[in-house]
Amino acid sequence: MKNKGVLYLFAAAMLWGSAFIAQRQGMDHIGPYTYVFFRYVLSVVSSAVMVVTSIRKYGFHSHRFFRSARIGIITGLPLAIGMILQQVGLVNTPASKAGFLTAMYILIVPFLGLLRGKKIENNVWIALVIAVAGFYFLCVSENFTIQASDLIILLGALGFSLQIDLIDRYGKEADSFVLTCFSQLTVLVVAFILMVKTETVVMGNVMKAWIPIVYCGIFSGSIAEILQVMAQKTTRPAVASLVLSLESVFSAIFGVLLLSERLSSRELIGCILVFASVLISQREKKD
Repeated sequence: MKNKGVLYLFAAAMLWGSAFIAQRQGMDHIGPYTYVFFRYVLSVVSSAVMVVTSIRKYGFHSHRFFRSARIGIITGLPLAIGMILQQVGLVNTPASKAGFLTAMYILIVPFLGLLRGKKIENNVWIALVIAVAGFYFLCVSENFTIQASDLIILLGALGFSLQIDLIDRYGKEADSFVLTCFSQLTVLVVAFILMVKTETVVMGNVMKAWIPIVYCGIFSGSIAEILQVMAQKTTRPAVASLVLSLESVFSAIFGVLLLSERLSSRELIGCILVFASVLISQREKKD
């Protein structure tokens, strides 16, 4: 790994990969919108603490703060689409298959970059092809079919792709903590509206899901999303999407470690291919 940004993305992917388990377990007790809402309540609170700490240390600069807040709202809208659609899709789609479909943002992000005139190095294209093959071996059984819930998760992947692209466009101008906090606040508001309109909130059931909510809210929410924003200041979006897609590999690894699952030879080949694609992407030329 040739820069600190890639290491940040690697850590974010590890946290997101472990969160797939928590996301499924949380919905044993509550609906998807309720889960996303309470998860992001914790994310916003923990990010706000970081914002206050940063202001106390470096002072309050109103222009930078409000600019970062606006960028946070802009990037938060596609993040809300991605998070909510992914959570809804997980109701009927297995986590492994959801990981493959979500990882399709590795193909969408480079094309969004091309539309903005960004050049994609040949080795990155090669890495993308290898990664897709790896995800197929890792996540897809031989009788692969597409269902309605799968299409919902694919649409969520488009939301994640737009968020990665927008952070690349505007994130360098923003304070990472403020951007993340307002991005999460946007997700919280959207989830709250959908929760109130479509689900019945029973606090007893929410408390039964408190462990998955706390884990996703703080670790895969605030910490991982701040790492992503900080990392994209120095990492190209196509490469960032590749590294972040390791979340599917980590979801399989944590399944082995926490749920006593076993990786088949097919899944192991997939993991190796995805890791290889990330290493190949790091050989791209500098601007």
